[in-house]
Amino acid sequence: MIKAIIFDFDGTLADTYKIVLDAVNQLAPSYNYKPLKDSPYLRSKSMKEIVSKDLRISVFLLGIYIRKLKAIISRRINEAKIFPEFKKIIKLLSKKYNLIILTTNSEETVRSLLGKEYAELFDYIYSNSSVFGKSHLLLKYLADFEPVLLIVQTPG
Repeated sequence: MIKAIIFDFDGTLADTYKIVLDAVNQLAPSYNYKPLKDSPYLRSKSMKEIVSKDLRISVFLLGIYIRKLKAIISRRINEAKIFPEFKKIIKLLSKKYNLIILTTNSEETVRSLLGKEYAELFDYIYSNSSVFGKSHLLLKYLADFEPVLLIVQTPG
């Protein structure tokens, strides 16, 4: 029996795609790669795949690159919008399940973007700025809380 539903924030609840793409392209001259263009191919890839396979950022520069990328994104994150279709879904699901957000954004940012009405529907916002990605956060969360869950993945 499902007790909790865990949502990713970026790209699932909040439309952050353009902000991330702009940040990646802002760093292009410094890391000698061509700016990326929006495409179905690009939208189907994870950030890890894009950075390692398409941009070919050296493993030695990866930590610095990710920190710079996150800094650019964090300055613009308040421009993101919550996908409107999720507002109805969240209200319905909150009546039956515990709702959780797993994100590398700050909890304050997530609450601000959701707005008070929707932020209150979530039982927990698990925020961590790990450079190891969301799978690392999910494993850490499971080790701490071990709920029965359903993961709602990024569409696309």
